[in-house]
Amino acid sequence: MSKRRRTDDVLGSGRPGNAHAFSVEPPEKSEQLWFEDGSIVLQAENTQFKVHRSILAKNSPIFADLFKIPHPASEPTIDGCPIVHLQDSAEDVKHVLLILYGDREYVNPGRVPHFSVVAAMIRLGRKYEIDFMKDEALSRLKREFPTTLEEFDDVDRTGWTHFTFPTDTVHDRECKKLYAMIRFAYECNIRSILPSLYVELMGPARDLDNVFYLSNELPMPYDALRSFVCGRDILLSVRTQETYQWIREVGTLVSCKSRVKCSGMSRRLVLHVLNDPVYPSSVFHKWEAFEAGFENGTIKELCDPCLQYAKRAHKEAREAVWTVLPTYFKLPEWDKLTDDM
Repeated sequence: MSKRRRTDDVLGSGRPGNAHAFSVEPPEKSEQLWFEDGSIVLQAENTQFKVHRSILAKNSPIFADLFKIPHPASEPTIDGCPIVHLQDSAEDVKHVLLILYGDREYVNPGRVPHFSVVAAMIRLGRKYEIDFMKDEALSRLKREFPTTLEEFDDVDRTGWTHFTFPTDTVHDRECKKLYAMIRFAYECNIRSILPSLYVELMGPARDLDNVFYLSNELPMPYDALRSFVCGRDILLSVRTQETYQWIREVGTLVSCKSRVKCSGMSRRLVLHVLNDPVYPSSVFHKWEAFEAGFENGTIKELCDPCLQYAKRAHKEAREAVWTVLPTYFKLPEWDKLTDDM
């Protein structure tokens, strides 16, 4: 169980040196979150929110502890309400408060939230110990980037399923969004989603050259980049040495019923793999995707024993690689790959 954070550690000292505590511009009232009968004013960056102590205290033990501390008479108030300066972004605070107040745009079961909302739920849910909010957002993140191969196979890679981004390109799961996810995972110590994230970043339609060679800025933390490159090299090796090892074996099996034909197909398969555009994520292609790469289903020309062996070996190889996948990125094994939340 995580150690309870001290209230002053979470909320900060409120001194002018705090980046989010004060602004040189006069603060503005939130249009959506300014209740006339509110009892506390939260200020994040340059925005003030007049809300209810009871709502905050009910959902956050951090705020519940804070409200037990008497407000100094010398401190300023607004409409008689104490002002609490937060170190968080105004956008994050707005998202979380609207969820706590049950805003229809945020708690509608049929509505998929924007990623900025999910990020705020995790950041502030973790910080203020609003567990139901943090857990819901983490669940969405982990369903998008799962830890099991079965769930990974079910992810729709034509778009986003459990949260959304503005659609500004043809391929919506583009690199820059995946980089944002990796940066966020590092920011919040969500390590369990990293292997899936790294693998997806290695897929087709990823213009990595543009990122690594045409910019002086790293798209992700250095530790993440190091893990990504290490895992990519290993997966490239595994692709030929393990995943497609069965290609060299068809036509040589004792049970093979057509050695000449199957041996010929083996050579064609080797050339296909060697000439195929190389991207490491193909290690996890299901058999149907591999088979679809051949015109008119020519791979089915293998005799039945060789074909069944190939399907079985392909399935076992991708499962074996997934089992140890995190270690390729210098991360702990799946069962030890926990989130420091």
